[in-house]
Amino acid sequence: MPASPEDLMARLSELDIAAKTIEHPPAYTVEDGEAYVGHLLGVHVKNLFLRDAKKKMWLVTVPWDRQVDLKAPPPFIESKRLSFGSPDRLLRTLGVAPGSV
Repeated sequence: MPASPEDLMARLSELDIAAKTIEHPPAYTVEDGEAYVGHLLGVHVKNLFLRDAKKKMWLVTVPWDRQVDLKAPPPFIESKRLSFGSPDRLLRTLGVAPGSV
């Protein structure tokens, strides 16, 4: 069972990490997300749920305006070709739907 938002906030509190939550509808694109959080200070990011042919998975977080070449990471992570994980795999692995990572 995936952790709930309450579980996450409790864990951050245990670690003495201050956090603030801003709830908004799913954001499927950077532009969607910017409409909800674009006014906030700091680096805005996007998360890419990736997998390889051996079904090994990665969650890659990069600045929202960064173009990501999926051919670049494999030599550094000892993998071959990367592709995006399916919505079903994302739900099974992280317990979230696209737009909420």
